[in-house]
Amino acid sequence: MRYAFILNPAAQSGRAGRRRRALEAALRAKDVDFTITETEAPGHAERLARAVAQSAEVIVAVGGDGTNQEVARGVHGTGATMGVLPLGTGNDFAHAVGMPDDLQAAVSALLTADAVPVDLGRVRWQERADGGDLVTHEAFFTNCIGAGFDALAAVWARRYKRLGGRTAYVAAVLRALWQWRQPDMHVEIRASMTTDGRRSAAAEVAVSAAADQVNGPPSTVHRAPSTVDPIGLAPDEGTLLHEGGLFLVELCNGFSVGGGLLLTPDAQVDDGLFDLCLVEHVTTRRALRLLPKTFSGGHIGEPEVVMDRVRRLTVRSSVPLPMQADGEVLSNGAHAFDVAVLPGALSFRAPKLRHSSA
Repeated sequence: MRYAFILNPAAQSGRAGRRRRALEAALRAKDVDFTITETEAPGHAERLARAVAQSAEVIVAVGGDGTNQEVARGVHGTGATMGVLPLGTGNDFAHAVGMPDDLQAAVSALLTADAVPVDLGRVRWQERADGGDLVTHEAFFTNCIGAGFDALAAVWARRYKRLGGRTAYVAAVLRALWQWRQPDMHVEIRASMTTDGRRSAAAEVAVSAAADQVNGPPSTVHRAPSTVDPIGLAPDEGTLLHEGGLFLVELCNGFSVGGGLLLTPDAQVDDGLFDLCLVEHVTTRRALRLLPKTFSGGHIGEPEVVMDRVRRLTVRSSVPLPMQADGEVLSNGAHAFDVAVLPGALSFRAPKLRHSSA
């Protein structure tokens, strides 16, 4: 079996690139038929993955959640199986599929793991082009997507990646708290129940917002234009769930974000659903008390926190909102975005899927 490793040498502030020789030695010791190709720019991993899918059975992202996202975009629809070696800052999706952080242990786990179907997320969003027209884009993601405060934190996390993992995200959160101006939002949800009492796979959430403009450091990501229009659910669909200020709205495939923050501790990557975490308006002082609880999932049950399971989320804003996916900034000015889960869309080498005991 032939393996193609796509290595982001810039991941974890260049540490991933410096581990290449150790990775090659580990693979040769196990007599693996492999190639390693390094990425050169944002979006390059997607193109490489699509190209090597013609000759390799297993395509492995070597880096963090951003690298994993790009490789998944390239692998999706090719019939190839995907894997990941966690050499990035956060590695949240890698942990969701049971990958250990130690390189030698991760290589062994990758080579012996079964391929299982895992869910993939698709997002379509609209933003203003230079000429003022709304332009629609489409992208896929693996672990999470969010708008509001967490997206602004993702903007700053790019500057703090050298700190590594959770420390980088905490530093970004503290910096973003000084900048975030909370929007007034109105949220609608339409859902039916499954036989076990959970929100069903047909659950849909619609969010419309009137938000303050949030300006952050510029970011560059690969964008795939889409011709789908209009975006998502109509404004009059759904039942009113919340009206007022909003701190963040996050949809998660995996159980953690930001290098281990348990926003959605019961999320499963193979259940055909997103876990929703919506935090209503909070003061900065209250946010400073609430955010540490996310290290353990202790925020669940707090009065400002709404948790649910859904398959689709539509956000509309009269003023642009920041938006991120897998910790990578998709837009600093999304007027609307629509998110859907694609159940079992990826074949993935997963040593141990994390399942809720509930």
